[in-house]
Amino acid sequence: MTNTKSKKPGARQKADYDSAWKDVLEELFEPLVKFLFPQAHPMIDFSKKCEFLGNAELRQIAPDSKTGKRYPAGKNPVEVYRLGDSVT
Repeated sequence: MTNTKSKKPGARQKADYDSAWKDVLEELFEPLVKFLFPQAHPMIDFSKKCEFLGNAELRQIAPDSKTGKRYPAGKNPVEVYRLGDSVT
């Protein structure tokens, strides 16, 4: 599926499926960590808010790319707290 809205008449842009995946990862982060990283899950304090750093922090280090995205696709670091209050 393509997005036909563009600054140039007749030009087509690829659909942005990356944003939808990032939304899913944020919504289901704890169960995904438990499933994918069962040894790390008990060390993370999920009672504190996990901060998804992708948009602001990666924009600072990754300039605009040929695709027009400001950050590398699929890169969305997450700041979590370990049990005992240290940030990881």
